[in-house]
Amino acid sequence: MIIRRILAVCAGAAAVLVPVSYLLFFRRWCLTWGTSGDEVVAKLPGDELLPGAGLVTTRAITIDAPPEMIWPWLAQMGSGRGGAYTYDWIENLLGLSMHSATEILPEYQDIKVGDELPLGSGGAGHAGGSPRSAARTRDPHLGPELGVDLRATA
Repeated sequence: MIIRRILAVCAGAAAVLVPVSYLLFFRRWCLTWGTSGDEVVAKLPGDELLPGAGLVTTRAITIDAPPEMIWPWLAQMGSGRGGAYTYDWIENLLGLSMHSATEILPEYQDIKVGDELPLGSGGAGHAGGSPRSAARTRDPHLGPELGVDLRATA
């Protein structure tokens, strides 16, 4: 009987502490992963599509390399192209047929603003920009709130 009571108290405590801990300590980190304070508050392309959004997430990664070194890898992103540079097994588990390239693929380097970048089976985003300007890709199957904003800081 005492063991049942202890288990019930522990289960109840966990049911309260886990969500509270997430809200207090982890939620902001999950919603702003990798960003600086300036990036979190910055107006980004696409913000105007959902001006009263109830939930906003901004995630970022900084790569210590010039845009000319990074752009070829980004230009070839997409399903059936250079992949998504993530865990291929997860992408393929979701049926996206992604296989990340390990080298620059010349046939995918000449992208232009408005070109479609396949993001999965039937999904497409749109390319924009150059190594020194912002580029944005959106998947209409995922909704207007999801996008990628690529920009050089130099």
